[in-house]
Amino acid sequence: MARKGLRLDLRTALREAIEGNTRVVRDSISVELPDGRLQTISLVVKPLNTAGATEPLFLVVFNEAAAPVVKERQALEANERDTAFQGLERELSMTRERLQGVIEEYETSLEELKSSNEELYSVNEEMQAANEELEASKEETQSLNEELQTVNAELTSKIEAIDQMSDDQSTLFEGMNVASVLLTPDLHIRMFTAAAAQIFGLQPGDVGRSLRNFSTPIPLTWLLDEIPTVLAASRPSERTIEGENGARYRVRLMASSRKGSRMPGIVANFTNLLEQG
Repeated sequence: MARKGLRLDLRTALREAIEGNTRVVRDSISVELPDGRLQTISLVVKPLNTAGATEPLFLVVFNEAAAPVVKERQALEANERDTAFQGLERELSMTRERLQGVIEEYETSLEELKSSNEELYSVNEEMQAANEELEASKEETQSLNEELQTVNAELTSKIEAIDQMSDDQSTLFEGMNVASVLLTPDLHIRMFTAAAAQIFGLQPGDVGRSLRNFSTPIPLTWLLDEIPTVLAASRPSERTIEGENGARYRVRLMASSRKGSRMPGIVANFTNLLEQG
């Protein structure tokens, strides 16, 4: 629909306005009128910011720059060729600029890609090193687990041996017809034999109680006085003590643990001399 001499400039101006979304001006454009005259105009293409528009709109203004003139057909064609050539040169220059921008963006993207690749390679090396450390830690953990299993097996064996020794000791202790009481230094009961239970009237639930809480047939003053000496000297001590109703007991005290033990104890053996008499 554009007249001769206007088509190329109008197309290039519209393209620049669309791509740059900016106002574009073309001056000194010669347009051929229907009667053969030439009209010099200026072309303005301006984008319109219309809210809610589905497509961009552009305002195209044609301003008359000079009065129409009559020229020969050949001069008019030459002017059209020159105008077309100038428009092509402008388009070529713009294309070169856009191409140069694309090349620069490509080079920038390539450098960023190289940098990202180097970072990825570095991260991969770190992951491999971490994986190797994890494997080494796994082997160490497995070795420690095996050692722990060995120690646990040894500990279980020792516990079983201790339990067996404790059972044997309890069996031996119960089978002895000797009145023996295992005491703490302050006369709290740890263990006693059946014969001692008969003398002091003890029950299985009395373990942990103090022997002084019971009605004993003999005085306990000598035991309290003698226990520190027995523990310090680590040697037995014996004495005959007169009890109630004329009873006489041979009392023997000895340490049940080594000197300096965290849980010192005293074994007290009571022998009724009248029964043996």
